[in-house]
Amino acid sequence: MLLTKRWFCYQSTGWHSICEPFKYFNNLIAMPIVLVLFLLGVVAVLAGIYLGAFKTSSKGIWYSGIGTILAVFSLFMLADSITQHFIHQHTT
Repeated sequence: MLLTKRWFCYQSTGWHSICEPFKYFNNLIAMPIVLVLFLLGVVAVLAGIYLGAFKTSSKGIWYSGIGTILAVFSLFMLADSITQHFIHQHTT
């Protein structure tokens, strides 16, 4: 999602289309707190998978759950940032 789709396009009305290369990646770089939350979430999910699959610990579910919440929350923040950018751009 971050690097595979080269263009993010938004078609507001018939003829206008706004495209920017690597829009999601650029937004993550512009918002370092969201980037940190996303990376912490991914690491926590991977740690939960490791603890659940390779160790005899039952704590893996907690790491996976918290990591999932952090990763999804950061993606919601990223999507809201993109939406707010286009709403602001088209109302002024």
